[in-house]
Amino acid sequence: MSRRDAPASAGLLARLRRLWRRPAPATPAGPPRDTYCYLGDHRALVLTRRGDMMYVDTRDIGMTPHLALHGQWEPHVERAIAGLLRPRQRIVEVGANMGYHSLAMARAIGPGGVVHAFEANPRACALLRASLAINGVADRVVLHPL
Repeated sequence: MSRRDAPASAGLLARLRRLWRRPAPATPAGPPRDTYCYLGDHRALVLTRRGDMMYVDTRDIGMTPHLALHGQWEPHVERAIAGLLRPRQRIVEVGANMGYHSLAMARAIGPGGVVHAFEANPRACALLRASLAINGVADRVVLHPL
């Protein structure tokens, strides 16, 4: 197969491999980490900096690359969640996506609280449901598919 016949994703993979090897700039997110596992069918499992495992859609070009390389997404939002939420609170999250902030909220409110997570994308709902289960917080997050 010639270079011209290679799928478009091959070029993206090559770029990602180069970026993976390049030292990351000094940021609060830190250097790339070896905490990503491709599972097939456009799914991967990542480990977040706070220690949660998350199922992600590898076709996503927003959140997934950040989680795969740095284990973190929107740290300013995560700090706000940690600073605002308290144990036993009831929370509504509209647009839960694959669940990064849902997991942070579930940890912040603890076993006595409830997060009502709303998500319209069926694929994201399935990934979120799996992430809640693998992290043992499905009892405190009520997923509302739209």
